[in-house]
Amino acid sequence: MRSCNDTEAAILQTGLSKAVAQGTVLKGKVLNYTTTRPEQAGFYYRPYRGQVETLYAGDWKKTALVKINADGSYEVLLKNLKKEMAYEYKSFAIQENVSIEGESKIIPILH
Repeated sequence: MRSCNDTEAAILQTGLSKAVAQGTVLKGKVLNYTTTRPEQAGFYYRPYRGQVETLYAGDWKKTALVKINADGSYEVLLKNLKKEMAYEYKSFAIQENVSIEGESKIIPILH
């Protein structure tokens, strides 16, 4: 039985990345957006160093927050990523002042 204070947590899906002329577009989705309604979303990203301990992987950078569309989808354009480098990224959404994260994915080496 749920009390009045129980809140369903947002379920995030980190979408695919896509190279475009201006940079790389990252896509994400809140799968249960209609029932959870997180306020804003974005992505964390960092250079991908392969399968290493998180301690050695480097700090995550955070994109600007964006508005979530009515269907739960959102996207962010990353500019100025270094060429010849892969990156890892993961989606996040802010729900009741808490950051909820999606799974990590890889942006392949940029050429």
